[in-house]
Amino acid sequence: MSRPGPDGTRGASPSALLAPERATVPFTGRARELAELRAWVRSHDPLALRLVCGLGGVGKTRLALELGRRLRRTGWTVVHVPPGQEVAAVERVADVRRALLVVDDAGFRPGLPAMLDAAGAPRRRGRLRILCLARTGGQWWPRERWTGSLWAGRTPSVTQMALDAALEGGPDVAYDPALGLAAEPPDGERAVVEAAAARFARVLGRPVPRTAYESAPDRRTRVLDLHAAALVGVLDGEVPDPGAALGLLLDRERAGWAASAVEAGLAGDAEAVLTAATLLGDTSDAGVRAALRRAGASPAAGRDADVTAWVRRHLPAVPRLGELLVSRVLAASPGLTDRCTRDLDADQAFAVLGFATAMGLDRPAADRDVTGELTEAVAAALPARTAADLPGLLRVTRRLPARPRPSWCPSWTASPTAWPSWRARRATWPSARRRWAISARCSSPRASRTPR
Repeated sequence: MSRPGPDGTRGASPSALLAPERATVPFTGRARELAELRAWVRSHDPLALRLVCGLGGVGKTRLALELGRRLRRTGWTVVHVPPGQEVAAVERVADVRRALLVVDDAGFRPGLPAMLDAAGAPRRRGRLRILCLARTGGQWWPRERWTGSLWAGRTPSVTQMALDAALEGGPDVAYDPALGLAAEPPDGERAVVEAAAARFARVLGRPVPRTAYESAPDRRTRVLDLHAAALVGVLDGEVPDPGAALGLLLDRERAGWAASAVEAGLAGDAEAVLTAATLLGDTSDAGVRAALRRAGASPAAGRDADVTAWVRRHLPAVPRLGELLVSRVLAASPGLTDRCTRDLDADQAFAVLGFATAMGLDRPAADRDVTGELTEAVAAALPARTAADLPGLLRVTRRLPARPRPSWCPSWTASPTAWPSWRARRATWPSARRRWAISARCSSPRASRTPR
Protein backbone atom coordinates (compact mmCIF):
# COMPACT_ATOMS: atom_id res chain seq x y z
CA MET A 1 0.00 0.00 0.00
CA SER A 2 1.42 3.35 -1.02
CA ARG A 3 1.73 6.00 1.62
CA PRO A 4 -0.01 9.37 1.63
CA GLY A 5 3.15 11.35 1.17
CA PRO A 6 3.67 14.99 2.02
CA ASP A 7 0.72 16.37 0.06
CA GLY A 8 -1.74 15.66 2.88
CA THR A 9 -4.43 14.31 0.54
CA ARG A 10 -5.34 11.60 3.04
CA GLY A 11 -6.44 11.91 6.60
CA ALA A 12 -9.67 13.73 7.39
CA SER A 13 -10.15 11.67 10.56
CA PRO A 14 -8.32 11.40 13.89
CA SER A 15 -6.55 8.24 12.71
CA ALA A 16 -4.47 10.47 10.42
CA LEU A 17 -2.55 11.43 13.56
CA LEU A 18 -1.02 7.94 13.45
CA ALA A 19 0.73 8.57 10.14
CA PRO A 20 4.51 8.54 10.70
CA GLU A 21 4.91 11.53 8.41
CA ARG A 22 2.84 13.61 10.82
CA ALA A 23 5.24 12.89 13.72
CA THR A 24 2.51 13.74 16.21
CA VAL A 25 4.25 11.68 18.89
CA PRO A 26 7.99 12.24 19.43
CA PHE A 27 10.31 9.57 18.12
CA THR A 28 10.48 6.62 20.51
CA GLY A 29 13.38 4.30 21.28
CA ARG A 30 15.36 2.53 18.54
CA ALA A 31 18.64 4.01 19.77
CA ARG A 32 20.63 0.92 18.78
CA GLU A 33 19.07 0.69 15.30
CA LEU A 34 19.50 4.42 14.72
CA ALA A 35 23.17 4.27 15.72
CA GLU A 36 23.70 1.31 13.40
CA LEU A 37 22.10 3.14 10.48
CA ARG A 38 24.18 6.26 11.10
CA ALA A 39 27.34 4.17 11.08
CA TRP A 40 26.23 2.58 7.80
CA VAL A 41 25.58 5.97 6.25
CA ARG A 42 29.02 7.26 7.25
CA SER A 43 30.95 4.35 5.76
CA HIS A 44 33.41 5.17 2.99
CA ASP A 45 31.70 3.12 0.26
CA PRO A 46 30.67 5.28 -2.69
CA LEU A 47 27.43 3.27 -2.99
CA ALA A 48 25.73 1.28 -0.23
CA LEU A 49 22.32 -0.35 0.03
CA ARG A 50 20.49 -1.46 3.15
CA LEU A 51 17.18 -3.28 3.55
CA VAL A 52 15.23 -2.76 6.77
CA CYS A 53 12.55 -5.41 7.35
CA GLY A 54 9.80 -5.56 9.91
CA LEU A 55 6.10 -6.19 10.25
CA GLY A 56 3.69 -3.35 9.70
CA GLY A 57 3.61 -0.89 12.56
CA VAL A 58 6.97 -1.65 14.18
CA GLY A 59 8.35 1.74 13.13
CA LYS A 60 10.32 1.31 9.89
CA THR A 61 9.08 4.51 8.27
CA ARG A 62 9.42 6.56 11.43
CA LEU A 63 12.96 5.27 11.94
CA ALA A 64 13.87 6.34 8.39
CA LEU A 65 12.28 9.76 8.91
CA GLU A 66 14.25 10.28 12.12
CA LEU A 67 17.46 9.19 10.42
CA GLY A 68 16.81 11.65 7.61
CA ARG A 69 16.07 14.47 10.05
CA ARG A 70 19.38 13.97 11.81
CA LEU A 71 21.39 13.61 8.60
CA ARG A 72 20.00 16.84 7.17
CA ARG A 73 21.46 18.70 10.13
CA THR A 74 24.91 17.43 9.12
CA GLY A 75 24.66 18.43 5.45
CA TRP A 76 23.18 15.30 3.86
CA THR A 77 20.56 15.47 1.12
CA VAL A 78 17.70 13.13 2.05
CA VAL A 79 14.99 12.18 -0.43
CA HIS A 80 11.98 10.02 0.39
CA VAL A 81 11.32 8.60 -3.06
CA PRO A 82 7.66 8.78 -4.21
CA PRO A 83 6.27 5.81 -6.18
CA GLY A 84 7.00 6.14 -9.88
CA GLN A 85 9.95 8.53 -9.41
CA GLU A 86 12.68 6.05 -8.51
CA VAL A 87 15.01 6.74 -11.44
CA ALA A 88 14.35 10.48 -11.29
CA ALA A 89 15.41 10.48 -7.62
CA VAL A 90 18.77 8.96 -8.51
CA GLU A 91 19.30 11.50 -11.28
CA ARG A 92 18.34 14.32 -8.93
CA VAL A 93 21.21 13.54 -6.55
CA ALA A 94 23.78 12.64 -9.21
CA ASP A 95 25.97 15.66 -8.36
CA VAL A 96 25.24 15.74 -4.64
CA ARG A 97 28.19 14.99 -2.40
CA ARG A 98 26.24 13.05 0.26
CA ALA A 99 22.76 11.69 -0.47
CA LEU A 100 20.35 9.24 1.15
CA LEU A 101 17.39 7.86 -0.82
CA VAL A 102 14.63 6.20 1.21
CA VAL A 103 12.33 3.75 -0.61
CA ASP A 104 9.32 2.70 1.45
CA ASP A 105 7.36 -0.45 0.53
CA ALA A 106 10.36 -1.38 -1.59
CA GLY A 107 9.27 -4.94 -2.25
CA PHE A 108 6.46 -3.76 -4.51
CA ARG A 109 7.96 -0.78 -6.26
CA PRO A 110 7.83 -1.46 -10.02
CA GLY A 111 10.56 1.14 -10.55
CA LEU A 112 13.03 -0.29 -8.03
CA PRO A 113 15.05 -2.44 -10.49
CA ALA A 114 15.54 0.52 -12.82
CA MET A 115 16.46 2.68 -9.85
CA LEU A 116 19.17 0.24 -8.75
CA ASP A 117 20.50 0.07 -12.31
CA ALA A 118 20.68 3.87 -12.41
CA ALA A 119 22.42 3.93 -9.03
CA GLY A 120 25.10 1.62 -10.42
CA ALA A 121 26.30 4.25 -12.88
CA PRO A 122 29.70 5.72 -11.89
CA ARG A 123 29.28 8.74 -9.63
CA ARG A 124 31.31 11.84 -10.28
CA ARG A 125 31.62 12.57 -6.59
CA GLY A 126 30.45 11.75 -3.10
CA ARG A 127 28.48 8.93 -1.51
CA LEU A 128 25.04 7.55 -2.26
CA ARG A 129 23.01 5.54 0.24
CA ILE A 130 19.77 3.73 -0.63
CA LEU A 131 17.63 2.65 2.31
CA CYS A 132 14.85 0.21 1.37
CA LEU A 133 11.99 -0.52 3.76
CA ALA A 134 9.86 -3.65 3.44
CA ARG A 135 7.94 -6.12 5.52
CA THR A 136 9.97 -9.05 4.25
CA GLY A 137 13.05 -9.57 2.15
CA GLY A 138 13.19 -13.36 2.01
CA GLN A 139 12.44 -13.82 -1.70
CA TRP A 140 12.29 -10.65 -3.77
CA TRP A 141 15.46 -9.05 -2.39
CA PRO A 142 17.88 -11.82 -3.51
CA ARG A 143 16.17 -11.92 -6.90
CA GLU A 144 17.15 -8.33 -7.56
CA ARG A 145 20.72 -9.60 -7.85
CA TRP A 146 20.03 -11.52 -11.04
CA THR A 147 17.42 -9.24 -12.60
CA GLY A 148 19.45 -6.02 -12.63
CA SER A 149 22.80 -4.76 -13.81
CA LEU A 150 23.89 -3.16 -10.52
CA TRP A 151 25.77 -6.30 -9.50
CA ALA A 152 27.32 -6.90 -12.93
CA GLY A 153 31.09 -6.63 -12.69
CA ARG A 154 31.25 -5.38 -9.10
CA THR A 155 29.74 -5.97 -5.70
CA PRO A 156 28.25 -2.93 -3.98
CA SER A 157 27.87 -2.84 -0.23
CA VAL A 158 24.53 -4.48 0.62
CA THR A 159 23.37 -5.08 4.21
CA GLN A 160 20.13 -5.97 5.95
CA MET A 161 18.56 -5.49 9.36
CA ALA A 162 15.29 -6.56 10.98
CA LEU A 163 13.12 -4.59 13.38
CA ASP A 164 11.10 -6.40 16.00
CA ALA A 165 8.27 -4.93 18.04
CA ALA A 166 10.24 -4.37 21.25
CA LEU A 167 11.33 -0.81 21.96
CA GLU A 168 14.45 -0.07 23.92
CA GLY A 169 13.52 2.37 26.65
CA GLY A 170 10.69 4.82 27.06
CA PRO A 171 9.92 8.02 25.17
CA ASP A 172 12.25 10.98 25.23
CA VAL A 173 12.82 13.88 22.88
CA ALA A 174 16.42 13.09 22.04
CA TYR A 175 16.59 9.29 22.42
CA ASP A 176 20.35 9.44 22.74
CA PRO A 177 22.07 6.30 24.08
CA ALA A 178 24.14 8.61 26.29
CA LEU A 179 20.98 9.40 28.27
CA GLY A 180 21.08 5.86 29.64
CA LEU A 181 17.44 5.02 28.99
CA ALA A 182 17.06 1.40 30.04
CA ALA A 183 13.43 0.88 31.02
CA GLU A 184 12.13 -2.66 30.92
CA PRO A 185 9.83 -3.33 27.92
CA PRO A 186 6.54 -3.44 29.92
CA ASP A 187 7.30 -0.12 31.64
CA GLY A 188 8.51 1.28 28.35
CA GLU A 189 5.27 0.35 26.60
CA ARG A 190 3.17 1.99 29.29
CA ALA A 191 5.30 5.11 29.02
CA VAL A 192 4.81 5.12 25.23
CA VAL A 193 1.02 4.92 25.66
CA GLU A 194 0.98 7.72 28.24
CA ALA A 195 3.18 10.01 26.15
CA ALA A 196 1.16 9.37 22.99
CA ALA A 197 -2.13 9.99 24.82
CA ALA A 198 -0.84 13.33 26.10
CA ARG A 199 0.17 14.38 22.58
CA PHE A 200 -3.08 13.29 20.96
CA ALA A 201 -5.12 15.00 23.67
CA ARG A 202 -3.25 18.24 23.09
CA VAL A 203 -3.79 18.12 19.32
CA LEU A 204 -7.48 17.21 19.57
CA GLY A 205 -8.22 19.54 22.47
CA ARG A 206 -9.46 16.76 24.72
CA PRO A 207 -8.60 15.65 28.25
CA VAL A 208 -5.86 13.09 28.79
CA PRO A 209 -7.49 9.71 29.44
CA ARG A 210 -6.91 7.45 32.39
CA THR A 211 -4.18 4.96 31.45
CA ALA A 212 -4.60 1.49 32.88
CA TYR A 213 -2.50 -0.31 30.30
CA GLU A 214 -0.37 -3.17 31.56
CA SER A 215 1.86 -5.08 29.14
CA ALA A 216 2.31 -8.82 29.46
CA PRO A 217 5.95 -9.80 30.09
CA ASP A 218 5.95 -12.23 27.14
CA ARG A 219 4.32 -9.85 24.67
CA ARG A 220 6.00 -7.16 22.61
CA THR A 221 3.44 -4.80 21.15
CA ARG A 222 4.15 -2.82 18.00
CA VAL A 223 4.43 0.90 18.47
CA LEU A 224 1.56 1.59 16.02
CA ASP A 225 -0.77 -0.48 18.20
CA LEU A 226 0.39 1.39 21.30
CA HIS A 227 -0.26 4.72 19.62
CA ALA A 228 -3.65 3.53 18.34
CA ALA A 229 -4.63 2.48 21.86
CA ALA A 230 -3.65 5.91 23.16
CA LEU A 231 -5.67 7.63 20.42
CA VAL A 232 -8.76 5.53 21.16
CA GLY A 233 -8.30 6.38 24.82
CA VAL A 234 -8.36 10.10 24.01
CA LEU A 235 -11.46 9.71 21.83
CA ASP A 236 -13.41 7.35 24.11
CA GLY A 237 -12.02 8.15 27.55
CA GLU A 238 -10.43 4.78 28.25
CA VAL A 239 -7.37 3.08 26.78
CA PRO A 240 -8.28 -0.29 25.21
CA ASP A 241 -6.14 -3.35 24.60
CA PRO A 242 -3.66 -2.38 21.86
CA GLY A 243 -4.50 -5.47 19.84
CA ALA A 244 -8.06 -4.18 19.30
CA ALA A 245 -7.27 -0.48 18.94
CA LEU A 246 -6.97 -0.28 15.14
CA GLY A 247 -10.26 -2.11 14.76
CA LEU A 248 -11.98 0.32 17.11
CA LEU A 249 -10.58 3.27 15.14
CA LEU A 250 -11.80 1.77 11.89
CA ASP A 251 -15.27 1.23 13.37
CA ARG A 252 -15.42 4.90 14.37
CA GLU A 253 -14.50 6.02 10.89
CA ARG A 254 -16.83 3.64 9.06
CA ALA A 255 -19.75 4.94 11.09
CA GLY A 256 -19.46 8.37 9.49
CA TRP A 257 -18.57 7.48 5.91
CA ALA A 258 -22.08 6.97 4.52
CA ALA A 259 -23.41 10.36 5.60
CA SER A 260 -20.34 12.32 4.53
CA ALA A 261 -20.24 10.49 1.18
CA VAL A 262 -23.83 11.49 0.43
CA GLU A 263 -22.99 15.10 1.26
CA ALA A 264 -20.08 14.92 -1.19
CA GLY A 265 -22.38 13.61 -3.95
CA LEU A 266 -21.43 9.93 -3.95
CA ALA A 267 -24.15 7.53 -5.03
CA GLY A 268 -23.22 4.03 -3.92
CA ASP A 269 -21.49 2.05 -1.21
CA ALA A 270 -18.86 4.32 0.35
CA GLU A 271 -17.07 1.41 2.04
CA ALA A 272 -16.80 -0.49 -1.24
CA VAL A 273 -15.35 2.57 -2.97
CA LEU A 274 -12.70 3.12 -0.31
CA THR A 275 -11.90 -0.60 -0.29
CA ALA A 276 -11.34 -0.67 -4.06
CA ALA A 277 -9.24 2.50 -3.97
CA THR A 278 -7.16 1.20 -1.07
CA LEU A 279 -6.58 -2.18 -2.69
CA LEU A 280 -5.53 -0.80 -6.08
CA GLY A 281 -3.49 2.01 -4.52
CA ASP A 282 -4.08 4.56 -7.29
CA THR A 283 -5.23 7.95 -5.97
CA SER A 284 -5.01 9.81 -9.27
CA ASP A 285 -8.23 11.11 -10.83
CA ALA A 286 -8.30 8.15 -13.19
CA GLY A 287 -7.56 5.74 -10.34
CA VAL A 288 -10.43 7.09 -8.23
CA ARG A 289 -12.80 6.83 -11.20
CA ALA A 290 -11.71 3.22 -11.72
CA ALA A 291 -12.36 2.45 -8.05
CA LEU A 292 -15.84 3.96 -8.35
CA ARG A 293 -16.61 1.76 -11.35
CA ARG A 294 -15.38 -1.40 -9.66
CA ALA A 295 -17.44 -0.61 -6.57
CA GLY A 296 -20.55 0.08 -8.64
CA ALA A 297 -20.76 3.68 -7.46
CA SER A 298 -20.85 7.01 -9.26
CA PRO A 299 -20.78 10.73 -8.46
CA ALA A 300 -23.87 12.87 -8.81
CA ALA A 301 -24.06 15.16 -11.81
CA GLY A 302 -21.39 17.85 -11.58
CA ARG A 303 -19.93 16.42 -8.35
CA ASP A 304 -16.97 14.48 -9.80
CA ALA A 305 -14.35 16.69 -8.16
CA ASP A 306 -16.13 16.62 -4.80
CA VAL A 307 -16.36 12.82 -4.81
CA THR A 308 -12.71 12.44 -5.83
CA ALA A 309 -11.66 14.76 -3.00
CA TRP A 310 -13.85 12.82 -0.55
CA VAL A 311 -12.23 9.51 -1.50
CA ARG A 312 -8.74 10.91 -1.07
CA ARG A 313 -9.54 12.48 2.30
CA HIS A 314 -11.02 9.28 3.71
CA LEU A 315 -8.45 6.73 2.55
CA PRO A 316 -6.78 5.07 5.55
CA ALA A 317 -3.73 7.03 6.64
CA VAL A 318 -1.62 4.02 7.66
CA PRO A 319 -1.22 0.76 5.69
CA ARG A 320 -2.39 -1.60 8.42
CA LEU A 321 -5.63 0.33 8.84
CA GLY A 322 -6.18 -0.01 5.09
CA GLU A 323 -5.48 -3.73 5.23
CA LEU A 324 -7.98 -4.12 8.05
CA LEU A 325 -10.60 -2.27 5.99
CA VAL A 326 -9.99 -4.39 2.90
CA SER A 327 -10.01 -7.67 4.81
CA ARG A 328 -13.28 -6.87 6.57
CA VAL A 329 -15.16 -5.55 3.56
CA LEU A 330 -14.00 -8.24 1.12
CA ALA A 331 -14.69 -10.98 3.67
CA ALA A 332 -18.29 -9.78 3.86
CA SER A 333 -18.64 -9.07 0.09
CA PRO A 334 -17.16 -11.88 -2.05
CA GLY A 335 -18.54 -10.26 -5.19
CA LEU A 336 -16.46 -7.15 -4.59
CA THR A 337 -13.29 -9.25 -4.64
CA ASP A 338 -14.15 -10.39 -8.15
CA ARG A 339 -14.93 -6.87 -9.33
CA CYS A 340 -11.72 -5.46 -7.85
CA THR A 341 -9.51 -8.10 -9.51
CA ARG A 342 -11.19 -8.42 -12.89
CA ASP A 343 -9.35 -7.26 -16.02
CA LEU A 344 -6.24 -6.06 -14.21
CA ASP A 345 -3.27 -4.81 -16.18
CA ALA A 346 0.24 -5.74 -15.06
CA ASP A 347 0.68 -2.63 -12.89
CA GLN A 348 -2.64 -3.14 -11.15
CA ALA A 349 -1.90 -6.84 -10.61
CA PHE A 350 1.44 -5.91 -9.10
CA ALA A 351 -0.25 -3.46 -6.71
CA VAL A 352 -2.91 -5.95 -5.61
CA LEU A 353 -0.33 -8.71 -5.13
CA GLY A 354 1.80 -6.41 -2.99
CA PHE A 355 -1.20 -5.51 -0.88
CA ALA A 356 -2.19 -9.17 -0.47
CA THR A 357 1.35 -10.21 0.45
CA ALA A 358 1.60 -7.54 3.15
CA MET A 359 -1.83 -8.48 4.43
CA GLY A 360 -0.78 -12.13 4.54
CA LEU A 361 2.12 -11.33 6.85
CA ASP A 362 -0.01 -9.11 9.11
CA ARG A 363 -3.27 -10.95 8.68
CA PRO A 364 -5.98 -8.64 10.07
CA ALA A 365 -8.80 -10.14 12.09
CA ALA A 366 -11.79 -10.88 9.86
CA ASP A 367 -14.49 -13.50 9.51
CA ARG A 368 -12.75 -14.91 6.45
CA ASP A 369 -9.16 -14.45 5.36
CA VAL A 370 -9.06 -13.10 1.80
CA THR A 371 -5.30 -13.11 1.22
CA GLY A 372 -5.29 -16.34 -0.76
CA GLU A 373 -8.33 -15.31 -2.76
CA LEU A 374 -6.68 -12.07 -3.82
CA THR A 375 -3.46 -13.84 -4.81
CA GLU A 376 -5.34 -16.45 -6.83
CA ALA A 377 -7.45 -13.75 -8.48
CA VAL A 378 -4.34 -11.81 -9.49
CA ALA A 379 -2.85 -14.95 -11.02
CA ALA A 380 -6.01 -15.60 -13.00
CA ALA A 381 -6.34 -12.00 -14.15
CA LEU A 382 -2.80 -11.52 -15.43
CA PRO A 383 -2.73 -10.78 -19.16
CA ALA A 384 -0.76 -13.47 -21.01
CA ARG A 385 -1.79 -13.22 -24.62
CA THR A 386 1.09 -11.51 -26.38
CA ALA A 387 4.85 -11.11 -26.02
CA ALA A 388 4.22 -7.60 -24.71
CA ASP A 389 2.63 -9.14 -21.59
CA LEU A 390 5.83 -10.99 -20.62
CA PRO A 391 7.52 -8.17 -18.62
CA GLY A 392 4.43 -7.78 -16.46
CA LEU A 393 4.22 -11.52 -15.89
CA LEU A 394 7.86 -11.68 -14.88
CA ARG A 395 7.50 -8.76 -12.50
CA VAL A 396 4.55 -10.34 -10.69
CA THR A 397 5.77 -13.94 -10.54
CA ARG A 398 9.10 -12.86 -9.03
CA ARG A 399 7.16 -11.50 -6.06
CA LEU A 400 5.03 -14.59 -5.42
CA PRO A 401 5.92 -15.95 -1.97
CA ALA A 402 7.71 -19.27 -1.99
CA ARG A 403 6.88 -20.07 1.63
CA PRO A 404 4.53 -18.61 4.23
CA ARG A 405 7.12 -18.06 6.97
CA PRO A 406 9.29 -14.92 6.63
CA SER A 407 12.94 -15.92 6.82
CA TRP A 408 14.08 -12.57 8.19
CA CYS A 409 12.43 -12.86 11.60
CA PRO A 410 14.52 -15.07 13.91
CA SER A 411 12.31 -14.43 16.93
CA TRP A 412 9.39 -16.06 15.13
CA THR A 413 11.35 -19.05 13.91
CA ALA A 414 12.79 -19.64 17.36
CA SER A 415 9.43 -19.51 19.13
CA PRO A 416 7.49 -22.80 19.15
CA THR A 417 4.31 -20.91 20.05
CA ALA A 418 4.45 -19.04 16.73
CA TRP A 419 4.19 -22.15 14.57
CA PRO A 420 0.48 -22.98 15.08
CA SER A 421 -0.56 -19.57 13.74
CA TRP A 422 1.73 -19.95 10.73
CA ARG A 423 0.39 -23.42 10.01
CA ALA A 424 -3.08 -21.90 10.02
CA ARG A 425 -1.95 -19.22 7.58
CA ARG A 426 -0.41 -21.68 5.14
CA ALA A 427 -3.80 -22.29 3.56
CA THR A 428 -4.06 -18.62 2.58
CA TRP A 429 -1.03 -18.74 0.27
CA PRO A 430 -1.10 -20.04 -3.31
CA SER A 431 -0.12 -23.67 -3.56
CA ALA A 432 3.16 -24.76 -5.09
CA ARG A 433 1.20 -26.11 -8.05
CA ARG A 434 -0.42 -22.70 -8.56
CA ARG A 435 2.93 -20.89 -8.31
CA TRP A 436 4.53 -23.15 -10.88
CA ALA A 437 1.48 -22.86 -13.12
CA ILE A 438 1.81 -19.11 -13.07
CA SER A 439 5.55 -19.27 -13.68
CA ALA A 440 4.99 -21.64 -16.59
CA ARG A 441 3.14 -18.86 -18.36
CA CYS A 442 6.42 -16.99 -18.60
CA SER A 443 8.31 -18.25 -21.62
CA SER A 444 11.68 -17.07 -20.30
CA PRO A 445 13.60 -19.75 -18.37
CA ARG A 446 15.13 -16.96 -16.33
CA ALA A 447 11.78 -16.42 -14.63
CA SER A 448 11.78 -19.74 -12.83
CA ARG A 449 15.38 -20.44 -11.95
CA THR A 450 16.61 -20.13 -8.41
CA PRO A 451 18.47 -16.88 -7.70
CA ARG A 452 22.07 -17.17 -6.75
